[in-house]
Amino acid sequence: MAFYDVRFPVNISYGSSGGPGFATTIIGLEGGSEQRVARWSNARRRYNVAYGVKTYADLQDIITFFVSVKGAAHGFRYKDWTEYTTAADGSSAFAFDDVALATYDGSTDTFQLAKRYSVTQGTETTTAVIRNITKPVKDQVKMGLQVGGTGTVTELDALGNWSVDFSTGIVTVVGGVSNGDTLYCGCEFDIPVRFSKEIDSLMSVSLDSFDTGSAEAVELVELTSTDEFHDEFFYGGASDLSFSSDISISASNGRVIVATPSTAGLTMTLPDPSTLPAGGPHFVIFNESATASLGLSDSGAHGGSSNALAYTIPASGQAELLISQFADGSNQWRAWESG
Repeated sequence: MAFYDVRFPVNISYGSSGGPGFATTIIGLEGGSEQRVARWSNARRRYNVAYGVKTYADLQDIITFFVSVKGAAHGFRYKDWTEYTTAADGSSAFAFDDVALATYDGSTDTFQLAKRYSVTQGTETTTAVIRNITKPVKDQVKMGLQVGGTGTVTELDALGNWSVDFSTGIVTVVGGVSNGDTLYCGCEFDIPVRFSKEIDSLMSVSLDSFDTGSAEAVELVELTSTDEFHDEFFYGGASDLSFSSDISISASNGRVIVATPSTAGLTMTLPDPSTLPAGGPHFVIFNESATASLGLSDSGAHGGSSNALAYTIPASGQAELLISQFADGSNQWRAWESG
């Protein structure tokens, strides 16, 4: 469903509890050892905001907010007071050189704000986990530049050299950067969340005395994607498309696409993978033309990666496509010919 660019009441979130979690399948083997399967590449956060409801005013605030976003239907911003900046401790003032974002390659001009998590003790360093920041706080972003990738990092002027989309966390560089320079970032950010399904049917609250109120467990769940999807994204759907010029498709076209290009050399552009969750939507594309091949591409920013999709379905061929998340945190289309 939709995402509202409004923030959950900070007076209530300040008294809330919660944090990150993973989904790891642990399989015990007969010999006593175990096999662990990491199902998620990044943490997903959950919060219980009931602890922040103290007064009658808090009670009314949370009821109004709950009803206005229609329970679990729509997403919104949440400030996690334990970690809301890119500073090392998560709460100090952010700086333009907090995070090494990417090395400028001279052609890719869009980059996803991010934060990296890694621990070094002696000679041992954990593999960095990249967390994409999709909801930076308005006017609370800074960018830094390290010329040639070495030496001092200086602040990059926001007036003429870069801009940021505060609804996606995508930074666009427009000048002042040369090939081989390293871009840095720092920001304050919110977390995209929704109310949990468990309280969607009833958010139980009570008025305890004249000016005090309380709520039972009211859980918020982090959104891994904030885009709106049609039913076809989840349940299937199909389209039969005949075209004589380049064409773009979206999740609303369904998962199965029967494409009939009238001439060779035409391109079908897929949705931007940086705006979609890893794993889906899963397209199956049939090229119905007996003579013309069909090129596949996408318009994605790829989180700073330049690995855009470039794939060709031969005449009378078919291909399957899904989105993979790469080690650099970017989402990219995977395609392979299927029989």
